[in-house]
Formats: sequence, C-alpha cells, structure tokens
Amino acid sequence: MKVIQKAAIPPILILLLGAILVCVQPGQAADTPEEPDSVPPAQLRHGSGEMSDEEGMPGAEDDMPRRARRHSRMRAMEEELMAWLEKNEPDIAKSLTELKEKDPGSYRRRLAIEGRKYREIIEAQQTNPELAELLKKDLALKQERNETLEKLKAATNDKEKEALTKELKEIVGKRFDLIIKKKEIKYEELKKKLEQLQERVDKSKAELKSFKDKKDEHINEQLESLISKSNRFDWH
Repeated sequence: MKVIQKAAIPPILILLLGAILVCVQPGQAADTPEEPDSVPPAQLRHGSGEMSDEEGMPGAEDDMPRRARRHSRMRAMEEELMAWLEKNEPDIAKSLTELKEKDPGSYRRRLAIEGRKYREIIEAQQTNPELAELLKKDLALKQERNETLEKLKAATNDKEKEALTKELKEIVGKRFDLIIKKKEIKYEELKKKLEQLQERVDKSKAELKSFKDKKDEHINEQLESLISKSNRFDWH
C-alpha cells in the first residue's frame, strides 16, 4: 500500500498568506482606510464651541494655574520696575510708557533691557542702600565712559585726543575706586553671613555634645516611651 505524502508548503508562502489575511478583512477593501468613530478632542479648533489643540491635550487644565501665576509674577515685576523708573529715571519711564502704546513688542524688548540694567540696583536698595548708591554711580560712570570713548574714536587732532584720553583716565580711575568700595561692602556682608553660620555650627556642636553626655538618659526615656505605648489599651 502506497502512502501519499502531502507536499510541504514553503515557509515564505505561509508568511505571505498571513500578511494578506491581516491586511484584507472580510467585507473591507485593502486600500480603504477605517473611519474613526469620533473626532479626537485634540483635532478640534476654537469657534462654534470647538476646542484648541492645547486645551484638548491631557494635563492642559493643570497648566492653566501655572501660566496664570507666571503671568502674575511677570506683571508684578513690570509694575515694580516702572514704579522704580518713574521715581529714579522719569525720562526713561516716560519713554517706555509712550512706546507701550505705539509698539507693544518693542516695549517688551526695551523693558527687558532696562530690567537687566537696573535689576541689581533695585535689589540692593531693599537690602543695602549704601551699595545701591554705589551701583547707581557706577552705572552713570559707565555711560560717561562709553560716551567719552566714542568721542575719542571720532577725534581728528592730537590735542583733542590728548584731552579726551585724560578725561577717560579720570573716569576709569573713579570706576576703580567704586569697584573697590563695592567689593568691600560685599566682603563685609559675606563676613557677617559667615559669623552667623559659625554661631549655628557652634550651637549644633554644643547640642551634639549634650546628647552624647546624656546618652543613657535619652535611651531610658525612649525605652519608657516605647513600653508605655505597647501597654496602652487599643480602642480602635
């Protein structure tokens, strides 16, 4: 009796048939995309009750208070800077106010520049008025230095150059003295902080010594506390 052997199907043919079955489902063409049941929230837009991409994203609602706080901080910093400028640099404050109405974008850029320029002075006024005055004088000297330097570059005769060079040297000398005074003030501030830190170190050191000297006393207190807790009636 002859045994009829089945012909083996090549593996590559099996893989090919499987791919065809996956891609083509009954009652659906292979090149027909499946329609979504609903439109995802992230695809909605503003208008007619629609949502934006950002509002439809997960966690967007959590970011709203954060953005509001950041906006509030920026507004407070702007008001603080403008108030300071109105008191100390009224011409700059007036210029910024006019620029805000004409060109808000340029106003924000100019405000950032003025903020970086005067930030250290404003902070120093709250903690060290003496340092703030030195910073204001130094800022004025830097402006004077730049103007004198531009004049020196544009000078055409030796006599004028000599006079401007002498003037520039005096300005640089004044700035040097101011910088030394600023460093002295900051040194005293640092020294004071180090003294306060040393007091804390000494206090902690004395406290640690007290703990070591009363080791048995502290152990007995803890032991008594643990035992008394274990003997308490549990009402729960």
